[in-house]
Formats: sequence, C-alpha cells, structure tokens
Amino acid sequence: MEIQIDHLASHQNLLPTVAKWLNSEWGKIRGESIDERILAIKQSLNTDRLPMSLVAMIDGKAVGTVSLIPQDMEGESNLTPWVAALYVVPEFRNRGIGSKLISKVTNEAKNLNYRSIFLFATAGREKLYLKLGWSFVEKRDYRSEVVSIMTKFCNDSDLPKPPIREYLTHLHSYVYNLKKEAEDRAKSILTANAIFLASLAWTLRIIAEYHSSSEVALVYAASAFCISGFILAVISVYFSLKTFFPIVIDAGSPMEPIELLKLDLDTAINKHNSLSTNDINAALTRELRAVSELQIKRSKIVGTSGQFFIYSLFFLAGAFVSTILLFFIG
Repeated sequence: MEIQIDHLASHQNLLPTVAKWLNSEWGKIRGESIDERILAIKQSLNTDRLPMSLVAMIDGKAVGTVSLIPQDMEGESNLTPWVAALYVVPEFRNRGIGSKLISKVTNEAKNLNYRSIFLFATAGREKLYLKLGWSFVEKRDYRSEVVSIMTKFCNDSDLPKPPIREYLTHLHSYVYNLKKEAEDRAKSILTANAIFLASLAWTLRIIAEYHSSSEVALVYAASAFCISGFILAVISVYFSLKTFFPIVIDAGSPMEPIELLKLDLDTAINKHNSLSTNDINAALTRELRAVSELQIKRSKIVGTSGQFFIYSLFFLAGAFVSTILLFFIG
C-alpha cells in the first residue's frame, strides 16, 4: 500500500470528495453549507503560496487531506501559518496517513520559508501531535470547547542552541528596549501636557480678570474650552503614566512578559536539569505572543494618551481665541 501525497491543485477532480468530508466533519460547527466549503477549498488550490491544500491517495483513491492556511484562530493574528482541516477517511485511520500528511505540510511550510507552524487540537488529540514533535503552548476556550494551541519548528536547525541563560539575557534586553521606547514617548507627552496645563492656567487667569465683562458669552465659551481641555489633558496624563507600570497579561498577572517567559524556562530547567526541544519551542511561541501583546498594549496606551492630548489642544486653541477676543473687545 503506497501512500501518495500531492497538492489538491493537481487533482481538482477530487475537490467535491474533499469538500464532502470536511463539511460532514465540521460543517455544522462552522455553520457552512457544502457549496460554501467548495468555494473555500477553491481558494486553497495553490502550490507555491498560502492557502494550500494537500490530498493523500492510495491507488488514485483519495483517503485524506490537510491544509496550510494563514489564520485559523481569531485573536491570534501574530501566529502564522496554521495547519487545518486534517482529515483521514475512517477506514484508513491508524495507518500513518495522518502523520504523513502532517510531515508533508510541515515541509511545504519550510519550502515557503516559514520558521514554525501552528494548530489547535481538541481534547484528546494533543498526544498525537506531541508524538509528532509538536509542542504545547496553552489551552483556551474556543468555539464552546477547550482546545490546545500547539507549535512545531519546520527545521530543527532553527532551534536556539544552549546556553539558554545567554539567550534569555539577550531577550530581556530586547523587551527592555521596547518598554523604554514606549516610556520615552510617554515622557514626551507628559512634558507637552505640563506646558499645556501651564498655558491653560494663564488663560484661566486672563478669563478671571474679565469675569465681570459684558461679553458674558465669550467668558463662558473660554471657560468651557478651558475646563474641557483640562479634563482631556488629565486623561492624557493618566494614560501616559500607565505606560510606566507592568502590563497585565492574560489572566490578570501583573508581570512583564519577559518575567513570565523566564519563569517558564527556569521551571523547566529546575525540573529536567536541561531544556528539551519542546520546552524551547513552546517558550519561544510564548515569547512571540507575549512580546506582541506588550507592543500592542503599550502602543494602544501611548496612542490613546497622544489622542487625548491632541483633542485637548483644540480646546486650548478655542480658549486662546476666546481670550484674545475678550482682550480686544472687553
């Protein structure tokens, strides 16, 4: 029994068969019709780019399939590509066809210059992937069930070599620089806010001198602009200050990502006295996720602070205009 694995693009006559399998297996979960599934598979009829689908055959008969796609889990846009839609016809299972499909799709990812690949496994299937060299990353609730996110390097030569402590030192320096860059931006915004609030205080003093002016509307307008600008500036300062505190990661742990990663690796070292490929692989994936989360959260915080500062400038401009009018008219 010789198993042949090839691109589905080279055997498009098998597309309806593959679509029927996948729709039967996951159609109800995803709420897809057979026609929608066929359209989705047609998009993966590629041989040199994502998405792509493979098909396993025995004597020309299709017995299994697997796909390599850019994304397969919402909220994980920083991880790519994903192994998806692994299926083997029931009567041909436990013959190594699934393993061969995984091996082939891993090589395809390697040929496309991807360093690692990802998948999520439902309960009970993690052991199969662990035997095939995959690493566990984390469990999460997804589509009303608990799944395991897993990863695998496409090439063992990509694995970092010991000593791991030096690697962690380098990583710590990298994350520290990310944090410092965000803090420097926040300091600039704080400085600008300080100048803004000083200007606001001067404007309020001028307005106070004209509080009995006949131009009541202008006094009220200038006061409203100042109060609004002050509130927005305070909000901007609040977000800027948040940049200097540890970002809360996932389950509310007030630790920096690098600290979580070092804790993971130190635990593995203390337990095994060394690091296995799986330990390093899973830790690197956590690093990618954690650093990405750090960048996104800090960028959002600093960006929000900058936005509120810009809004406050508009109100300061309104206050200045009103004050100048008071000075000349009043």
